[in-house]
Amino acid sequence: MKKDSYLAISETNASIKWMLIASIIYLVIYSLAGRLEFQSQSIWIQILYLGIVCVLAITFKKFYKTDKVFIKLPKEGKVKIVTIIFCALVILLYALLGSVVSWTEVFESMPEMMWGSICVALAAGIGEEVLCRVLLFNLFAKIFENRKYVLVWACLASSVLFGLFHLINLTHGAAINATMQQVFYA
Repeated sequence: MKKDSYLAISETNASIKWMLIASIIYLVIYSLAGRLEFQSQSIWIQILYLGIVCVLAITFKKFYKTDKVFIKLPKEGKVKIVTIIFCALVILLYALLGSVVSWTEVFESMPEMMWGSICVALAAGIGEEVLCRVLLFNLFAKIFENRKYVLVWACLASSVLFGLFHLINLTHGAAINATMQQVFYA
């Protein structure tokens, strides 16, 4: 089957071997930085953790030379409108259920804990997304680039690994039921 010329991964010069090595190095450094954050509840350690993850993400994104799936985006149609409507409905649902807490209440109650939680959430979000959606997705796109439905295969493979990576929460003392839910939903 001919290569799909619309995929951005075809512009990446890195071989599958080097992409795999880079992904493993990223995962190891990201996990070690997470250990640092887990062992200390200091806000400065959590800020350092966020900084390490951001530098790591930028460095490896540059190595891959792409964070895009397509060279030229396909026509989106009504996707943006449907997404905006969905987000508006979710916000409306939270408001109707009374689940929206005043931002002043959040900022006034334990501000150091809140800022630490924000740092950890950002670091986890950035770290996991770069690993699974940039590094591993592109790796699998490169592996499956000569197959039919390359994006489906790359998406499935990176998504399964993304879910399985949540098993690491068991080493942090998380309950098995909660961890398995995370694995399944992720």
